[in-house]
Amino acid sequence: MNQSMGLPDEKKARKGSPTRLLVRDIAIVALVAWLSLQALRRFVADRYIVPTDSMQPTLYGSRESGDIVLVDKLVAASTLRRFDLAVFRSPEDPNSHLVKRVATIGADLQHCWLELRDGDLWLGPDANRLQRVTKDPVIDRDLRVTWFEWPSRNRDPVEQCLLLPRGLQQGAAIELPSLENVDEARSSLTRHARNLRLRDGGTLGDRWLSTARAVDVSFLDVLGLRHRDGGNVTVEDAGFDGTLELNGAEHVFAGIMLRPDDFTFHWRPSVGTVELLCNGEVKAHGTMPVITGVAKTRVEFGFLDGRLFFAIEGRADALWCEVLKAEWRSADTPTAQPMPKNLLHLGAIGPRSVRVARCSVFRDLHYFRERMIGVAMHTYASHVEPGTVYLLGDNSFDSRDSRQMGALPIRDFVGQPRCVIGPPVRSRWLQR
Repeated sequence: MNQSMGLPDEKKARKGSPTRLLVRDIAIVALVAWLSLQALRRFVADRYIVPTDSMQPTLYGSRESGDIVLVDKLVAASTLRRFDLAVFRSPEDPNSHLVKRVATIGADLQHCWLELRDGDLWLGPDANRLQRVTKDPVIDRDLRVTWFEWPSRNRDPVEQCLLLPRGLQQGAAIELPSLENVDEARSSLTRHARNLRLRDGGTLGDRWLSTARAVDVSFLDVLGLRHRDGGNVTVEDAGFDGTLELNGAEHVFAGIMLRPDDFTFHWRPSVGTVELLCNGEVKAHGTMPVITGVAKTRVEFGFLDGRLFFAIEGRADALWCEVLKAEWRSADTPTAQPMPKNLLHLGAIGPRSVRVARCSVFRDLHYFRERMIGVAMHTYASHVEPGTVYLLGDNSFDSRDSRQMGALPIRDFVGQPRCVIGPPVRSRWLQR
């Protein structure tokens, strides 16, 4: 009888006290959570801190405060496409990772030869059939690099980049007084008249909005701060993106000068026509949607990958591209311009001033850097072998990539960055 009465106490002793049971359960839950987290990080997704400036300005790099990106590890390497962001294991340190942009994949036999020429990417099936890669000015906006923006977020004097009306305050709209007339506007773009105005640092006139100097390889990062590496290397591939209050403007002139020639789009919003002028002479015609009234309109124009482009409303169906033809260039145009000069300009004719509510000057990704003693650089056509991927950093002047390391094995692919998850103020989705 006494033994039977003691059985419950023995069972209770074997089970342990409530406190011990609680501690055991917490430990089991913590272990399962930790194992699940490690499995998720190993096979599904992981975070990666961008440690260097090699992908500026797309990704902010710093060992202490760099962008923290979420890397999708479920994506297959076979789905990678040109210009995608990708994370690979470093061939120099298996314990570290590289985040770069895909230039080409060796398995793509039509684009397995690569050359970086004048800052652009050229691909083809062999070294003798390379073609320049052309990006869509609207669809590929995420590949633009901001050179200047208004309203400005940094402390650089605006006058160093853009010629603005006097007395303009930060945050205010830029007023563009009406030009005299169409004939006067066109004549001011001829080589003779233009060169007289631009001599000794002059401008097209005080009614034009113009860049104050040539667009170079410097850029603004996500914090609005200027990185000056490459500031002595000017580019041809540049453009303007702005929101305009047309205020009934009848004519808009938007152009880029690629010295010694000027290429300007003459747009008539209320008629829906656009002409391409070369040194003031019409070379091509296009159409645009009709725009009337004072509504804000997005206007984009510039030169990209061998093509002049003009777009409105931010729409792919309101984009006009025209290949820059060799016969348009002046006879004395140098065949080789290691440091091309450029000038973006905007003017309008109408009953009232056109207002520029916001704007940016941008350049294309630029895959050129000055040669450095002791640093190997690929400046010739090279073959990308099957099973490898050629990777480039967006910040050409501060990126160690396939130009030095060669193409990386596809087996070292880790995943694709999907978004920036930290710091919170810089959180954003990545388009590629």
